[in-house]
Amino acid sequence: MGSQAHALYERALAIQEKARGPDHPEVAIILNNLAELHLTMRRPQDAIPLLERALVIYTTFEGIQHGEMDAQLNLATALIASHGDRVRALALAGQARAGFRETGDIRKLAEVEQFLAEQVGQ
Repeated sequence: MGSQAHALYERALAIQEKARGPDHPEVAIILNNLAELHLTMRRPQDAIPLLERALVIYTTFEGIQHGEMDAQLNLATALIASHGDRVRALALAGQARAGFRETGDIRKLAEVEQFLAEQVGQ
């Protein structure tokens, strides 16, 4: 199932990059979705470069972009899971928390609060 989903996301990514360009927010959404698949498959190291690229795309646009906070939280999760930069992971989670507060997304705010609570004392 994972390899089939991976192939479909890769195809969607190629189509969006060709149609909209490599720096379009829709490309960032697909990158984030592909990264989530890697996280689900317990391959956080494969998710990190995808999320890094998605966040670069989001930062080129003003204001809060749809999916930006999800990418921040996913990158924080990937960094922790791969024993990467913990300080950066917590900073990204904090940025996601602020964004979810600002947009009023209570469900995602609860998710990031849970993530942060799990990191205390580790």
